[in-house]
Amino acid sequence: IQISDVHDWGGVAAWARALFESGGPSSREVQALAAGLAANTSRPADRARAALRWVQDNVRYVSLSFGESSHRPALPEVTLRRRFGDCKDKSTLLVALLRELGVEADLALVHSSRGAALMSKLPTYGAFDHVVVSVLVDQRRYWLDATRSYQRGELRDVSAGDLGFALLLRADTRGLTAVDRYRDPRPEIEARITYSAERMGSPVALRAEVSYVGNRAELVRGLRASLSPTELTDTLAAPLRRAHDDLELVGDPEVTDDESSNQVIVTWQGKLADPWSKPDALYEASMTISPPWLAAVVPSVKPGRTAPRESKTKRSDTAFARLDVHDAVERWKTAGSRITWTIDYQTKGERLAPHELGALRETARAVDAEAPRTVFRKR
Repeated sequence: IQISDVHDWGGVAAWARALFESGGPSSREVQALAAGLAANTSRPADRARAALRWVQDNVRYVSLSFGESSHRPALPEVTLRRRFGDCKDKSTLLVALLRELGVEADLALVHSSRGAALMSKLPTYGAFDHVVVSVLVDQRRYWLDATRSYQRGELRDVSAGDLGFALLLRADTRGLTAVDRYRDPRPEIEARITYSAERMGSPVALRAEVSYVGNRAELVRGLRASLSPTELTDTLAAPLRRAHDDLELVGDPEVTDDESSNQVIVTWQGKLADPWSKPDALYEASMTISPPWLAAVVPSVKPGRTAPRESKTKRSDTAFARLDVHDAVERWKTAGSRITWTIDYQTKGERLAPHELGALRETARAVDAEAPRTVFRKR
């Protein structure tokens, strides 16, 4: 049973606008900061990115939700002066900057985990737990989250997440607005691992080049900023070390951060002293190889999410594809003494029903158990 004393979502928006909108012109501090950002950019999309990055990088997230501040944001100049604030404070400052920069911007109320279900709910004041910013650039709407960190790339790349629906705090708002999100076609993680040996049975040199894009790139940037070099190596190299107990890394990883494409590439050099199994009656030499990062992309899911969108499942010949949300294709190619092994793994949907969690876990375990392959030379 749902009970509400609000007639429609427009009423909720009007209530929130009274709390959020200061109504006056921007302070001199906000105007000065906007002028500095405008001096380096001219395109609206670039100005929006510059303002977002400034707020994300220079205003710490701190929530002081006491009394009136639990619902009413601080004035933009106050947040700018003290350099900290919660989602309301940071978003209000960002909107003030964007409007000074000539970018159409509005505050928007969202729910960070149950936004997709809002359309089935009665309008209520307590339906939301987060504030983001909506901007309209070149007739396209983007959703920006001022509380995120280390976001890079084009305006389309700095997604506010899978939020479902939002309530724009505008005078003409009568209902909810769907939050469209750009889907990067590139794999979140792409690992290219090269094993080189003079001959079967000899020590093996290893080179691993791992590309992270989107949210994964943000995660790596955050790790680089918060961890020591040793801790960073231990964290990022963990999949490699799980796959190879005898791996000895050579030197520090090489990290290339291409902010324009929102991609971080980490390159490792190492060696395997004795990866070969002992000779037996069948094999003169054999070595088992596992794809280290495959387990890292098996999705983690939370109970209560809705079922994935309907889609036809294209089954592959590999044993990996056992659930409609997974699809994997395995390919082998040989050229002389060179063997190329490729696994393309992707999820088909973004949501699972609670009853599908068990099947997902079983599939993940099957992927982990069945992925290793053995390179060998018969007697």
